[in-house]
Amino acid sequence: MTATLDRHHDAHPNPDPMPDAATALTAGSLAFSDGSVPMTGEATIVPGLALTPAVSGRPLRYTGRWTLTHTGSGLSLTVPASLPYTREAAVWLRGAAVDWTRPYEQIRADDTTRRVGYQLRIAMEHAQLDRRPLVFARTSWVQVPPRWRVWVTGNPTEASYEAWQSVEAVAGMVCTWPDPPYDWMNPDAVIRRDQTSPGWALQCAAHGCTDGHAWYADTVGEHDGTAVDTRTELSKVAAEDGWLAHDRHHWTCPGCTRDHH
Repeated sequence: MTATLDRHHDAHPNPDPMPDAATALTAGSLAFSDGSVPMTGEATIVPGLALTPAVSGRPLRYTGRWTLTHTGSGLSLTVPASLPYTREAAVWLRGAAVDWTRPYEQIRADDTTRRVGYQLRIAMEHAQLDRRPLVFARTSWVQVPPRWRVWVTGNPTEASYEAWQSVEAVAGMVCTWPDPPYDWMNPDAVIRRDQTSPGWALQCAAHGCTDGHAWYADTVGEHDGTAVDTRTELSKVAAEDGWLAHDRHHWTCPGCTRDHH
């Protein structure tokens, strides 16, 4: 077997610390009744809290779950959960008006903090039972942007295009093509954007969505941007393709639905 280096590593690594702006990782520790262990976590949007792997057992081992850890004490503040839920827990806590940079003793003695912790635990349990995000990032229903079209001698052509680059190439072709069926078009070809949306689309409502299918629209024809005309029809097609509706306004794509467990 031949060892290889990928682009993220160097045969001669620099021992100097990275600038803070170059990494979201932060050094810390996890605290237990019989001692502490060093741990690298990821800084979150909430000052004082880091995302860390959840560990348990003797000897300590990774569980495959994650938790939010109080960086000042190394104590876990959330129940172990999947990565999406733990990231969303930080988003949820950002709106809780609690100063997590305080010493742990002050946090533990604070009635507001205890109430917030209880509310978060209940909210996470309900979200996990429903297999939905703890916090939605956006509403899912959006109108597809108007499409681009080539106009020839003052009239629109039938084909439409999502990207400017695509319609630009077509316009250039119809202006210079010497043979039928395009020869009658030149030299008059104008690119215009339609005035109305062709229909509805769904976008995934999960915060961490990186799925390439996180924008879903059902269209007809290779260049025809006509989307399914009603939300009801699109809902049916999306559900058949693995999208999950959580309420009238929020859907998750198949990948994010699987990740929320």
